[in-house]
Amino acid sequence: MSRDVHFFAGIGGIGMSALAKHLIAQGALVYGYDRQPSALTKELEGSGARIGYNTTAAELPKEVSDAEDLCVVYTPALGEDHPLLSHFRSLGVPLLKRSEFLQQILKHYQCWAVAGTHGKTTTSALLTHLLHSCSAQPTAFLGGVMNGLNSNYLEGNSRLCVAEADEFDRSFLRMEPACGIITSIDSDHLDIYGDDATYRSAFETFREQVLGPCVVHSSTGLHGTTYGLDAGDHRAVNIRVDNGAYLFDWIGPGLRESVRFHQAGRHNLENALAALALAAEMGMDPKELASGLRHFPGVRRRMDRIFSSDRHLYYDDYAHHPLELQALIEAIREWHPDNRLTLIFQPHLFSRTRDFLTEFSQALGRADELVLLPIYPAREAPIEGVTSERLLDGCGVKQSSLVEAEELLDLLDERRPELLVTAGAGSIDRFVAPIRKAMEKW
Repeated sequence: MSRDVHFFAGIGGIGMSALAKHLIAQGALVYGYDRQPSALTKELEGSGARIGYNTTAAELPKEVSDAEDLCVVYTPALGEDHPLLSHFRSLGVPLLKRSEFLQQILKHYQCWAVAGTHGKTTTSALLTHLLHSCSAQPTAFLGGVMNGLNSNYLEGNSRLCVAEADEFDRSFLRMEPACGIITSIDSDHLDIYGDDATYRSAFETFREQVLGPCVVHSSTGLHGTTYGLDAGDHRAVNIRVDNGAYLFDWIGPGLRESVRFHQAGRHNLENALAALALAAEMGMDPKELASGLRHFPGVRRRMDRIFSSDRHLYYDDYAHHPLELQALIEAIREWHPDNRLTLIFQPHLFSRTRDFLTEFSQALGRADELVLLPIYPAREAPIEGVTSERLLDGCGVKQSSLVEAEELLDLLDERRPELLVTAGAGSIDRFVAPIRKAMEKW
């Protein structure tokens, strides 16, 4: 972190951009590359970062090419053979993975880390919000944009720091947080871990690296302070829906508080419980925490209500795992039981689609109408026989379609669904604004 010039390869990623924002806030010189402009890259450029969108080393800024003390941070999502990474290696420039650079930053903080297959971003945002409601003023590195804050990074004024502990590429095993949360352990990233047992073992190792209190979902089987709707040291009871919010009683060791929470979905109730539990375990006042929770603004692309009128509703979500899709659909059904649900889903990764083909089909089959986009490859090459068409065939939804991206808006304009949900972790978020604009005219 002492280097004068920092270059971020893949700077537009949600995790990378948070690190870049942190350095800019510290007054560092930040440069970067990404495949194409986005809202995040434009925001970074507005804050002083210089970003290029070409892989040609000859077009790197002179300040980067001539830097005597250059730090290059990269996301593993780029691939080890990326032309810019190969160029920097040929010059002997040290390269740091995102997780390695985050590890350096966290040495200066008391880190509160959130791990889990699902719910990391929402739980991290909840924890950040609750700490602020108790005047703790943490720094936060989030995997999504918190509404209200309108950022995935928050510069605090204390030694506390909230950070996601991402299992992708085993990144979270570089962390030794002061305290932590583990929300879930459901198989994922089998292209990296190989099998369920190895995946679970990584979480067990992470749990042992948490230096202080660790709050774990009761289903994980890990030791620590447990939570869950049905079982655990911290529970939510008397749950009911009232005027667009959950009302429930938070029960924990020696405490019982009435809580109002404005985010849909039982999975989000559990995320809230996890954040409440850790903050309470770390000495925060439960009454202040319960009061603060009612003002949580939510996270972009997590049960994000995009549009509402007398005739149409539209939600957008990051769900890209079968269990996340199941939780998303259950939440929509609970809050809107009388509406016909149209789901647009963009599968993310050929390997994930292959590994969970049956589970995806079962989850997607819960929609009334289903629209699938082609698989978003990200870092992967196609796998023979793994296609959205094959996925669609197994879903059993009578009204279903497979469309190319350029056909989507025309299809929606023709059908004009009453309750629309878009989901996926690839490029589907680029349709959110155009879909909303179209719905305003329906």
